[in-house]
Amino acid sequence: MLGFGIVIILLILMIIFKKVTKYWISPSFIMITYWSLFIIFAILVFGNDYDWNYIGLLWIIFACVFFGVGYVFGTSLSNKKITFNNVQVTIKNNKKDLSESSWKFILICIIIGLLRVVTVVVSNGFSFGMFFDIDSLINMNTSIAHQRYYGEGSQGNIITQVMLVFVYAAPLCGGYAFVYAKEKSKKLLSIATFLPIIGITISTNGKAGLIASVFLWLSGFFVSYIEKYKSAPRIRLKLIIKISLFGVLFFGLLYLSMFLRIGAFNTEIQEIVNNKFKVYALGHIPAFDHWFYEFDKGSDFSLGGYTFLAIYDMLGLATREQGVFKEMIYFDNGLFTNVFTAFRGVINDFGIIGALIFIMLFGFVAGYCFNILLSNKKQKIIATTFLTMTYFFILHSFTVSPWSYLSYIFSFLIFIFYLWLTKKRITFTYK
Repeated sequence: MLGFGIVIILLILMIIFKKVTKYWISPSFIMITYWSLFIIFAILVFGNDYDWNYIGLLWIIFACVFFGVGYVFGTSLSNKKITFNNVQVTIKNNKKDLSESSWKFILICIIIGLLRVVTVVVSNGFSFGMFFDIDSLINMNTSIAHQRYYGEGSQGNIITQVMLVFVYAAPLCGGYAFVYAKEKSKKLLSIATFLPIIGITISTNGKAGLIASVFLWLSGFFVSYIEKYKSAPRIRLKLIIKISLFGVLFFGLLYLSMFLRIGAFNTEIQEIVNNKFKVYALGHIPAFDHWFYEFDKGSDFSLGGYTFLAIYDMLGLATREQGVFKEMIYFDNGLFTNVFTAFRGVINDFGIIGALIFIMLFGFVAGYCFNILLSNKKQKIIATTFLTMTYFFILHSFTVSPWSYLSYIFSFLIFIFYLWLTKKRITFTYK
C-alpha cells in the first residue's frame, strides 16, 4: 500500500515539475522523471523479492524536490540583468555550424580512443582476428575481464590512461556536435564517437564505460540543443522511433556483454542473465533503501571524500577501491549488488540533512546555468560545461558519483578545449 502511495506521489511531482520548469529537457524535470521511473519499476519488478523499508525511497524523493527548489531559485536569479562597470557582456549564438577544426578534433578523439582498444587487446596477448570468431571472442572477453577484476595481467600505463580520457571525451563532444551537424557525414562522425567504447566493451566486458559514454553523449546533446534552439526537442513519432531503435541496440549490447562475460549461450545461461540484468538495471533502488534504513546517523562525515573520490585520491586524501563500496545486498533469487547510487556517497559526505542542502545548491547552480543558455547572458563556456556535468551526474547517479573517476573529470577538461575550438563570438554593448 505504501509503495502504491509513493508511485502516486511521484506521478504528481512529475506533473508539477513539468509545469514549473516548462521544458522537459530541464535538469530538474529530468531528475524527478529519471528517479521516478527507477523507483516505480523497481517496486513493480522486485515486488516480494525484497522486504521494502521505503524510507530510502522517500529520501530520494525529498532529494529530487530539494534539487527542484534550488533549480527554481537559480533560474530566478539568472533572470536579473547582469552588467560590469556599465558594460553589458552578451554572447550571441551566431553559429550555424561548428568550426572545421572542432570536427577534426572529434576525429582525433576517435582515433586516439581506437588506439586504446588496440593497446588493450595487444597488451593482453590477443589479436584482432579474435573479433571475427565467437569462441575466440568469448575467450578474450572472459580472460581480460578476469584480469581486470582480480588485478592480473597488463594494467596499462600513463599513456593508456590518457587514451581512456579521449575514449570518453569523444562521445561527449560528439553529442554536442550532433545538433549542429548538417551533412550526413558529420552526423555519422558524431555517432562514430561510440566506436572506441564499443570496442572496449566487446573486448573487455566493461559495461560501465559503455553506459557512461551514452550518458556523456546525451549530456552534450541536451546542452547543445538548449544552446542552439532555446527550447526542448519536440516529442514526435520519428524521435520516439529513433530512441526506441537506439534503446534496443544499447540494451542488446549490454545483454550480449553479459553472455560473453559468462562464456556460454544456452537456455540456462539466459535465465541467469535475465536475473542479473534485472539487478543490474534496478538493484540500486532496494540496495539504497536497505542501506539508508541501516545507516548510522552518528557516523563521521567524509566532506566530499565519496562524491569527489577521484580528486581526493589524486591528492592522497583517500584511497579508491574497486567498486567503491564493499558490502553486498542479497536478494531472494540469490543475486546481489554493491551499487547504492551516488546518493549514498553524498550522505556519507554531508549527512542526511547536509546532503539535501548540497543537492539543493547543486540544483541552484544548474538552474542558473540553464537559464543563462536560454537567455544568451554572459560568457557561456563555463555555464555550458557545468550544465553538461549536471546532466551527466544525474544520469550516472544511479550507480555512483561520476567524480569517483579521474577519466570522466579530465574528459570535461578536454570538452572545455573543444568548446573553445567551436569559436563563439563575443560582442560588447556599451550603455
